[in-house]
Amino acid sequence: MVRLLDDLTWYLVRARWAEEGTPTSMMLILDSTVVARYGLKQAGAERGYNRRRRAHHPLLAFTDGGHCLGVRWRAGSAHTAEGAGEWVRDLVRKLRQVGVHDILDKGFFSKEMVSTLTTLGVAFVLKVPDHRWVRSGLGHFHQSERDTDFWTATGALYGVRLMSVQRRWMVDAAGGKGEEEAALDLETYDVDRVAHLLTNIPGIHALTAWREYNRGTCVEQRIKGCIKELYQLGFGRTAVGDLTGSAILASLGKLVYQVLHVVRTTAHTASGVARNRCG
Repeated sequence: MVRLLDDLTWYLVRARWAEEGTPTSMMLILDSTVVARYGLKQAGAERGYNRRRRAHHPLLAFTDGGHCLGVRWRAGSAHTAEGAGEWVRDLVRKLRQVGVHDILDKGFFSKEMVSTLTTLGVAFVLKVPDHRWVRSGLGHFHQSERDTDFWTATGALYGVRLMSVQRRWMVDAAGGKGEEEAALDLETYDVDRVAHLLTNIPGIHALTAWREYNRGTCVEQRIKGCIKELYQLGFGRTAVGDLTGSAILASLGKLVYQVLHVVRTTAHTASGVARNRCG
């Protein structure tokens, strides 16, 4: 049943592309969400990612055009990227079968994911956690010529480029000191934003990579709105004692969302309303 619902959703995506023209390139966005549970009998409602409450932790796939390519229902104990490596192989295969060859993946950071995307020949920009062992792979920071508020550094991790972007603000170091003493502290600064990115795109600048990653932000906001809609259509409910039953409900909710998305985008196109990359 889950496979049937997935096939129907994919058919709607292909039908929409057949009407508006299949894109030759796109961004594939993987994300997860936490669905809190308040009972004790729902299958897979476990503590894990959400430590304070039992939950489910489904995985979702969207395009930068707002199309939902799939939902994988998972127990609450599933870590963020669980099953993502295997799933992305299937998603990339389907996209290439319909003519999408250049795929930029904005997915989850893991060694497995990097290896999978590299093997598939998919370009990617992955956000990396700000861990000490990650920072140890970076070289010295240099002030960006493109935007002097930002400092960038590069390195390597898992055989691909690791880049870091910091926004630095100079601090007034005088603090009642004399001019000579204050001059010694001119390099004092505060860092209010830090981003580490992993990419296999040749020659890309760190700031450009960061902007590419942020292209998926509007879709992430759309996912949040989509989830709220799906809750009203049964997505937020579960089949008690049956994780597969819950997955069927999630796939049904995904199908309903895609129907609504096709209707919205078709209506916008027919009325001549300009659409952004989020649909």
